[in-house]
Amino acid sequence: MFNRRDTLIAAGAGLIAGPGMAASLGAKPMYGRVGKLKAVAGQREALIAALSAGSTAMPGNSSYVIARDAADADGIWIWESWDSAESHRASLALPQVKQA
Repeated sequence: MFNRRDTLIAAGAGLIAGPGMAASLGAKPMYGRVGKLKAVAGQREALIAALSAGSTAMPGNSSYVIARDAADADGIWIWESWDSAESHRASLALPQVKQA
C-alpha cells in the first residue's frame, strides 16, 4: 500500500511504483512528495514567491513544481522529486529553505 505523501517513483518509466517494482524495471528508485499548502488568506502569491526563491540549488532535487489550486484561492500544490529521502531531509536544513 502506498503512503499518499511519500512515494517511490520509477525513474524514466513514468510510473509510481513500490520499492521492488523500480528495481524490476531497471530504474533507480527516486523519492517523491506531493502536498497541498494553504496560504494565509490573500497571501498565496507571496507564499509562491517565497517557496520559489527557496527552492533553488537543492542538492539531489530533480523537480520542484508549484501550482495554484484552481478550486482554492489560497491553496497551492507542490510536487517534488529527489534522488533519495535523505536528500529531501537534508534540504530542510538549507538556509534558503529555512528562510522560505
